[in-house]
Amino acid sequence: MTLPPNLKWVKYSQGSILLLHCNPIFITKLISLMKSEYQPHIDILRALAVLLVIVNHLDFTLFSGGFIGVDVFFVISGYLITKNIVSEKRTSGTFSFKQFYQRRVLRLAPAFFTVLPLALLLFLSFLRQKNGHNI
Repeated sequence: MTLPPNLKWVKYSQGSILLLHCNPIFITKLISLMKSEYQPHIDILRALAVLLVIVNHLDFTLFSGGFIGVDVFFVISGYLITKNIVSEKRTSGTFSFKQFYQRRVLRLAPAFFTVLPLALLLFLSFLRQKNGHNI
């Protein structure tokens, strides 16, 4: 099969990926990033995304870029999820949506079930104070 000039299959030891408008330096960096486990630059992107959202919620008149922070979170999440799927497929040869969602629930449930009751108590506290009741 012949690919259009702007598409290129990149093969490396664990598999291959299809890249659009690629150059050799970009390909080399992308492959090395996909092989590494911890990537500190993602933490920097997360911090930037949080900062953008917080500044947006502070309603600065000169700044309205908080939605970009949400977009950055979606991109980071998509990248990490894709990386995990590729890694699982590479190591086990298969991918299971059931196991994927089980891992997600096990990772997210403790935080969810900690924050939910605390937020509910805080909400009820503010609601009672607003209605003139003491806790």
